[in-house]
Amino acid sequence: MEHPHFIIAFTGNEQTGKEVLFKKLTAQKGSVKPSCMRDMSCPHGDFSYDSRRYKAVNLPGVLSLSSPSEEASCTASYLCSGHPDAILVIGHALHLEILLGLLKEILSLGPVRDSSIPVVLCVSRCEEARRQGIRIDFSLLHDVLQIPVVPLHGYGREQMDDLKAALHYALQPHHRHDFLYDCLDFSPCRLAHECMMPEISPSQEKKRNISPEAGWIRRICEALLLLLLFGLTASLSVRLMDCLWPLFFETETVLWAWAEWFGIPAWLAAPMVHGAFRAVSCTIPVMLPMLFLLFPLLGLLGRSARFPWAVYLSDLLTEFFIEKPCNTASHYKSYGIFSTLFSSTADHTIPVLDMAAAAAVPSGILIWFLGSMAYAGPETGYGALLYSDIAGGNLLAAIIHFLEHPARLLGLDGTILAAFILGIFSHGMALPAMMMNTDPSLVFFEMDVYWAVMGQQDPIEWLKKYPNRIKVLHIKDRAILGESGMMNFENIFRQAYANGIKDYFVELEGMPDGRSQFEGVKGCVDYLLKAPFVK
Repeated sequence: MEHPHFIIAFTGNEQTGKEVLFKKLTAQKGSVKPSCMRDMSCPHGDFSYDSRRYKAVNLPGVLSLSSPSEEASCTASYLCSGHPDAILVIGHALHLEILLGLLKEILSLGPVRDSSIPVVLCVSRCEEARRQGIRIDFSLLHDVLQIPVVPLHGYGREQMDDLKAALHYALQPHHRHDFLYDCLDFSPCRLAHECMMPEISPSQEKKRNISPEAGWIRRICEALLLLLLFGLTASLSVRLMDCLWPLFFETETVLWAWAEWFGIPAWLAAPMVHGAFRAVSCTIPVMLPMLFLLFPLLGLLGRSARFPWAVYLSDLLTEFFIEKPCNTASHYKSYGIFSTLFSSTADHTIPVLDMAAAAAVPSGILIWFLGSMAYAGPETGYGALLYSDIAGGNLLAAIIHFLEHPARLLGLDGTILAAFILGIFSHGMALPAMMMNTDPSLVFFEMDVYWAVMGQQDPIEWLKKYPNRIKVLHIKDRAILGESGMMNFENIFRQAYANGIKDYFVELEGMPDGRSQFEGVKGCVDYLLKAPFVK
């Protein structure tokens, strides 16, 4: 039997029609549902185009390569194995953001980038998006991603020919240099938002563009509407806050009474009730009314084709607080009014409140300790922290007094500046704060590169940001070094050596596929010995 000219790796999200597409393209019958593969044991089939034969390998469907599932690990391993000549990434048109997130992970794989393996994006179920009133700008997708993008409106012969033509084009030798993958700084959330637009009929488009002045008039009206929306939200929030304050204060009194009734020591109950709960009770009444009004109102505006910016604004505000991309694509479904209110609350209001409460609890405990304790002084025979009923006041008052003069230079007072300093630790700034407040001659840092990647951080950027503070590396992968393909060890080591790092430690937590720890250790050692970038 003649060997195929090229091997195509079929990957993509689950429940997107990937198996149906695979069967149509390869004329397969029966089940082609893949399982975790070893040695090309996944379902595969052949197809021809322009006198060339292709072998398609159907990999397991995954939402993300960074997920801890065995399917994600196997898929990443195969994509980095050197077997595929091209990669076809398939996803649902209504879940474009999830598809783009997986695509970005695949394009970021070291072996894929180093070998310039062609990647083709296939967006399936476009007819469902059209029925939902959503139009996808595929030309914008192509311009940003710089890879072939194929929309599927069905599984007919014409659609299959378009897909074969895109794969054939990508695999041409004179097109290989086009796949440099330099545009990896795109945001899946932003790109999905820009590419997914409500469908507008030609008659509607004509009505909206009657004159050149219509665009300016529309912008002015939208700005006025935005000001009205924020003003209405602020006005109603003040009245709702007045109703919520007494409820939280009464709850605090009840909690303290319960603590006394159960015999909980004051040193334990006070920081939890008067510290953590009070901080939450001061945060929630301020944010709850505004969030329960603002986000649902923006969601209702986003249902209209005239105000698509409302959804975009909701995502910006949410990401500012929770530092996590929002599922923008789902917001463009043609929800009803009540469904829109529910989705806005679930996707925006609750995550922001959750983050606010999580930040308020440790801050409240810290503030209680600072406000309830004072330095006794050497006259007691020991340096101690005691309750603040002693003369001299508490530590918080002393800190505020100390910050009063530098705060005035900034146009603030000591209380506000102290709040800003305490808030640093509640917004993802713990590590920079430690960097700034420790002596470089006494304290250095070791970075775990694997967990930096799992936390959606770039180890290379941290090495560039703190070249003189990160002096040791914690080298780790999902299992054996280099197998997952998600760790760019070459660039990590190069940047570390450029910084002058001399030491690193390797950790192997476990082998999920049944291999022994000894095999894993040997695999890690072999990888490091063979890697030309490791000194």
